[in-house]
Amino acid sequence: TAEEKLDILTACDIIPKITFTTKVFVDDDEDDNVYEGDLLTILVTIERQDKAKLVYAPHFPFPKQEGWWILLGNSVDNRILHVEKVTSSGTTVEHRIKMQAPKQGQYRFNLQIKSNAYIGLDHSDEISVVTLDASKLPEYKIHPEDAELDDEPTLFEEMMAANVEKDDSDDEDE
Repeated sequence: TAEEKLDILTACDIIPKITFTTKVFVDDDEDDNVYEGDLLTILVTIERQDKAKLVYAPHFPFPKQEGWWILLGNSVDNRILHVEKVTSSGTTVEHRIKMQAPKQGQYRFNLQIKSNAYIGLDHSDEISVVTLDASKLPEYKIHPEDAELDDEPTLFEEMMAANVEKDDSDDEDE
């Protein structure tokens, strides 16, 4: 019927048109290498062509907002490492997963992005990370001027020193 066709067109207009991208990196690092113990960031970006609308669910008892579950698991032993729900009505959603890089070796992680409302919009991605031995890094040396700063009093110490009486006498006569 014409009413059913309109209902289908409405549903097709509301269902999101989405692309997913992932990027693995170490913040403030000049090279692309990952060393054991580094703070690793997995950036998950969800981009849509239009702003999110309420979910098309005519038989649901109340209006429902669109959301996405982001799950990160270890491919070897199927352990879940990260689960979080992301909701946003914007066209771009960025979600950062922070974790410490494991010891030296090659690792595979399974990333799942699941819709809380629609079947068939889920996304799966395998993320590979190669961590290198941290002992191969050049030795970190502190500049002598920076080392001297450790001997300087902090602002808190200066304020506490200003509050101390210069004449610490315990005489009861005073």
